[in-house]
Amino acid sequence: MDVTEDIVKSLIEQQFGDMKKLPVRFLDSGADNNNYLLGNQYLVRLPKDKDAAALINNEIKWLPYLQNRLNIDIPVPHRVGEPTDTFLWNWTITPWFRGDTADISAIDNREISVVTDFLKTLHSYAPKDAPINPYRGVALTKKAADVQERINRLKTRTDLITNKITQLWETAINEPVPEYKTLIHGDLHPKNIITSNRKIKAVIDWGDITTGDPANDIAILWMLFNDKTAINNALKQYGASQSLINRSIGWAIFFGTLFLDTGLNTNPQYTNTGHQTLTTLNNLL
Repeated sequence: MDVTEDIVKSLIEQQFGDMKKLPVRFLDSGADNNNYLLGNQYLVRLPKDKDAAALINNEIKWLPYLQNRLNIDIPVPHRVGEPTDTFLWNWTITPWFRGDTADISAIDNREISVVTDFLKTLHSYAPKDAPINPYRGVALTKKAADVQERINRLKTRTDLITNKITQLWETAINEPVPEYKTLIHGDLHPKNIITSNRKIKAVIDWGDITTGDPANDIAILWMLFNDKTAINNALKQYGASQSLINRSIGWAIFFGTLFLDTGLNTNPQYTNTGHQTLTTLNNLL
């Protein structure tokens, strides 16, 4: 749906009159939501279509469940807006975390223990009624065809698709599919991590939350950090088996090729994440 500042102001005035005097300012438009700043503390998130509306409903249900369980801040909805004649779906007002996304701001390597604790806690839950995500909550083998297509395209445009990357990918997709599933963020990459002063401030954009292979989230270690000793210690801290580590490398290749391919073709802002991820895998493994 097309959304304007006037529509956002009207929704707030109708449903949350106590906040109507706060200034509204457009922030950005992501793949799923239009985002507006409300004052200097809040973010108004309005889904762009029916599919995005389902994702924001995941956040509405599951972020309060995770509140106070995790060691990193998450955007638990402060208010939940209802559909109207002018806007057809649920929408939210969440905290706004001031800072930079981790794809443009370096993180202190010591933060890796914070990330590992976050992952270990999140992955300790496996609620039976958790949402099912057909894109992120699946076995890595389901991504094989897409990743291979990207690998083939990228070979002609970059030197990052080395024999090492293709071997690591083959190892990952040949790992047995795990029988267990845990709660996972599902879209945990540097653009969904907010940083300030080289420290992690928040993990955002939880619409893809699902049960799935925790390797999907553990891939973030290869995307954020480039210290081999730190990553190895983090994997030990997590208690990762070799199979889980191999699958996490596979998911890192999935994300790395996705971001690099997208960045080189349509959206340059994604290039850095893809380049950094594949460079780290080439250098450390």
